Amino acid sequence: SDKVNLGLIGAGNFTKSVILPNMQKVGDYELVGVCTATGVSAEGTGKKYDFKYITTDSNEIFTNSEINSVAITTQHNSHATLVEKALEHKKHCFVEKPLCIYEEELERIAKLYSGESLVQVGFNRRFSPMVQSMKKHLSGQLSVNYRVNAGVIPKDVWIQDRELGGGRIIGEVCHFIDTCSFLVQSEVVSVYASTIKKSNQAIPDEDNVNIVLNYANGSVATIAYYAYGDSTMPKEYIEVFGNGISMEMHDFRELVIYENGKKSKEKSANQDKGFMNEFKAFKEAINTGTPAIPFESIYNTTKVTFKILESINVGTLVDVK
Repeated sequence: SDKVNLGLIGAGNFTKSVILPNMQKVGDYELVGVCTATGVSAEGTGKKYDFKYITTDSNEIFTNSEINSVAITTQHNSHATLVEKALEHKKHCFVEKPLCIYEEELERIAKLYSGESLVQVGFNRRFSPMVQSMKKHLSGQLSVNYRVNAGVIPKDVWIQDRELGGGRIIGEVCHFIDTCSFLVQSEVVSVYASTIKKSNQAIPDEDNVNIVLNYANGSVATIAYYAYGDSTMPKEYIEVFGNGISMEMHDFRELVIYENGKKSKEKSANQDKGFMNEFKAFKEAINTGTPAIPFESIYNTTKVTFKILESINVGTLVDVK
């Protein structure tokens, strides 16, 4: 079928403000069923987006034969179980990041994944026009610097709870690992991470972290992720160096390319982080059977988040196996 017959599980603010509007813009998403914990939020979302039915039981999504694809946008701690169910019921699966919050969950998903049903994680930045444009100019061994002015998430918010949200390295830094790996076109083989160490623990130390990623093809990326800066500074800045080319990407608004002694610029009136293109890519993946993001890459990125935490803990370089 050319249509994505979708069952949605979870309908929080991000789903309502970003995911569903972008699916609508792409078109050919048939919104079949929506499932939320309480039903109250499902009611409003179901009516607004014209879902055929609403439920509080996710099994009613997985066992529905009309549904060929599931979008999982629940709290992080339920992602793994729902992805496993999607694979068991042979449904294609779009899951918001992270794929899972524990390494044993990742291994279970990897065992279940055969490629028959696709899994795509919400790593939207690789689909942004500016990152796509950067990729076209790049080849061979690269050095990537990715600086993130992440802003504070208070300790009592669920994302910071290891058992609910996994913390920000698992829950958010995965985005930046994926973007680096997309630009580099290789897999991370080892990682070293070091955090700020402060007496005031209002912001967890791991929210201010420097990460070095070593790649199989000889490239290196550094991610500098800081939660304790000033929010008026633009959030994301990427530099890439390699094979006679240098680039700066300013928060998805401007790309500066230095090549052959010349400087050129690309500007974007709106800050396109790739959300619409991500759902175009998911639709195309279902139609062609070719994943938009190779599962091996998703596996590697997710594994790296766990190894970053391990490196912080042991204070040394850690292999990603």
